Amino acid sequence: MTTLHIEHAITDLTTWQAAFDRFAERRSAAGVMAHRVSQPVDDDHYVVVQLDFPSFGQAAACRTFLETQ
Repeated sequence: MTTLHIEHAITDLTTWQAAFDRFAERRSAAGVMAHRVSQPVDDDHYVVVQLDFPSFGQAAACRTFLETQ
């Protein structure tokens, strides 16, 4: 298993979560087996996302998609 770790600033968790949820089918198609979303206790304008993949290749392909699209 490989975990793709993503961190980034957000303006509002509710809005960000709605956008994240719209990509559920895309994550599944990319091979995501599980995901975790968390926030630091001292910064409600930041999220940490971890996406678990069965292989490094799938994680790398997803990272490329996120960086280019």
